[in-house]
Amino acid sequence: MKKLLSLLVFASSLLAHDLHYHVITGSSKSTLICLHGYGDNYTLGIRLKEKASLSDTVISFNLPDHDIKENDDHINSVFGTPDEILPALDILKKCIIEEGRSPITLYGMSAGGGVLINILSLVYGNQPIPFSLEDRQKIRKELENGVIILDVPFRSLDEIIAHRGASTPELTLVSKRYHKNNMCPIEVLQTLHDLRLNIIVYIAKPDDVISNRDDELFIKRLKEANSLGTTTVIYGENGGHGGCHLQLWNYYKTRLS
Repeated sequence: MKKLLSLLVFASSLLAHDLHYHVITGSSKSTLICLHGYGDNYTLGIRLKEKASLSDTVISFNLPDHDIKENDDHINSVFGTPDEILPALDILKKCIIEEGRSPITLYGMSAGGGVLINILSLVYGNQPIPFSLEDRQKIRKELENGVIILDVPFRSLDEIIAHRGASTPELTLVSKRYHKNNMCPIEVLQTLHDLRLNIIVYIAKPDDVISNRDDELFIKRLKEANSLGTTTVIYGENGGHGGCHLQLWNYYKTRLS
């Protein structure tokens, strides 16, 4: 991943797709940045703002492979490559460095949760990113003063393939891409140490999409990575993988009050 990032022209990743940057102004000082899941798009922010009755300013945008469907071409997708996460990293820089937004809640749903973990790897790692050391430190401080939400987070394609009992050639190749680029979220957690973040994790029981095979392993590694912070795990038994998990949002709002 380090080698790949050093070869990328950062701005090019932002021009390759319809970013559709969308802001809904809220009544509180908090800004919630949404990273949507597989097959979804920027409208996740609109839905959350309404259904969860959030007072935050909600910012959402399209990740590069927004609206992809299972039967679409995945070989030419950017899943498991730096291009998957660089636009989100740029949004984070825009909100914190350029616009001075504070406090920040960084929210990732499903595949967006995997993107979020890879963002933490870049912000807290030593990989070359187009930030000054001062900017990197400021982003770290804002994330530590804010909230990180992982909503039914994607852990690995291996888990999903095992849940299905079979895989398409495309998904197998994409899974190998995640491993090759060291971007498999559940493995990335093992590279993170001494984080001091305020993390909320929502686990659906049962999870009909990604399964529950690696729930405990994921939580164990997340808590180890965030050893200097707080990690709250919420197990929800209604709603499954998709939708607006009100149990999560009700808890989140108590944390902000």
